[in-house]
Amino acid sequence: MPVIWAKRECTDTENPTGTEGPTRPEHENNPRYTIHEPYSHYQLCSTRERNRGLFGGPVILNGTKATNTRQNPDGTPYGWECPEERDYYPYWHPTIWKDIAIQTDDAKNRCDLFTKQSQNVLDKGTCSLPTYNYPFLCKSNGGDWNNMGKFNIASPKCMAAPWSAPNQLGVTSNGHPYSFNWTLPTTSQPLRCVVRIRYNITSTDISKSADAQMNARFSPFQNDMEVQLDAKKDPNIWSNVTLGTNGKAIGKTFEDRSFVFNIIPRPAELQDKTIYNLNVRGKRGNLVDIFPAMLYDYVPNPLLMYHDSLVHIQWSGSDYNPPARDLPGLAGTDRHNFVQIENKGSNYPLPLSSWTIFSHLSDPFKTSISIRLATANQTLSQCDSASEKTDCSVLNLAPAVFSVPPVELKPGEYSFMCTRNNRFGQAIMKGTILVFDNTPNVFAYAIPIAIILGILFSLIIIFGLVAYKNPSIIKPQKGK
Repeated sequence: MPVIWAKRECTDTENPTGTEGPTRPEHENNPRYTIHEPYSHYQLCSTRERNRGLFGGPVILNGTKATNTRQNPDGTPYGWECPEERDYYPYWHPTIWKDIAIQTDDAKNRCDLFTKQSQNVLDKGTCSLPTYNYPFLCKSNGGDWNNMGKFNIASPKCMAAPWSAPNQLGVTSNGHPYSFNWTLPTTSQPLRCVVRIRYNITSTDISKSADAQMNARFSPFQNDMEVQLDAKKDPNIWSNVTLGTNGKAIGKTFEDRSFVFNIIPRPAELQDKTIYNLNVRGKRGNLVDIFPAMLYDYVPNPLLMYHDSLVHIQWSGSDYNPPARDLPGLAGTDRHNFVQIENKGSNYPLPLSSWTIFSHLSDPFKTSISIRLATANQTLSQCDSASEKTDCSVLNLAPAVFSVPPVELKPGEYSFMCTRNNRFGQAIMKGTILVFDNTPNVFAYAIPIAIILGILFSLIIIFGLVAYKNPSIIKPQKGK
């Protein structure tokens, strides 16, 4: 039974907000770590009593705080996330994460709960004495239970999760992974944001109402439990089998996070335009190195758009990938570029003078945007192939974060690739943009549809009148 949650956390501060690594407060503003949650978030979690009513199965928790969960019994810190908040939804305490969307296999019965319990629309409370997890314990020990407020934004979208093949890393029936098209929020000031995606999969052997009464020896399963298949225990039949059950894994929440990215205010001239982001996904390495992640790829791929829309080509990467992976460019770095190719099957870039994707634009902008995409914003005067660090042919002087202005494209099909990461016979990093003539005009179909509906309605009325005057045409006749 899968449930997928997508959440975002944004701040307008200049402090970096990235992934796991540090465990000390002084790391909060260190850009090497770029922590997602503030230290105060983890500090409250590590002092607050855990929810003792939760199902734990056979797992023994080695602590009493919200950092100790069935999946994290020893309270091991990962960045400054709160393990209890990460593992459970809807969470009963305030959180910094705003809900975007939920996909569930039981949308009919669960979406109402999920959307109404989101902090987007519901106040969440906490105790002035951070030890206490419940309003009653808080007040009886002299504390005040305070509602911290709701985000006052739209409740998350909730929908049925698509079918996916087991052991195929979320690949759905159309051959693509789970996905959700998120329309970025508008803002009047720059925001630094992170997206977190969590995936929970639960066995139907465990009731949705399972709680602490089914813990330890009362758990419906034990780790690596042995099962007797033959109730009669026939001595001639070996009927004991051991199951690969794991208390931490049945009903487990997995998590992925994005790099930090900025959402910036739209320029006045683009306020009413539809803008499509063309980004890069994936991780440095070969398929064995990066499993279960993906190789580099442009996304969305293909990108479908209309000529009165704009495409914003941009991406972000890291300088801290595992360094031992033998790939082009400086060890540990993500770098990409964008060069047009003749068609999807080509592995050779077209010269800039033959690019058609920007042929409708005027110079100097046309030449400028083409060069920036091809060179990934490298300072060409500093390039020197004699030194690895300044070898621009493999994008070693390119920044990890790249962006060009949004641009309109004329109708057509455009194929492109990354010269550094498209390695024929090993890995493919190509993309396609399909630009259509115009936005579909629903009014163009209104008259034909109205005519067809009018004809059908008229036929129904005529048939009804005929049947009324001649009931024998619809009334079965008695046999003679």
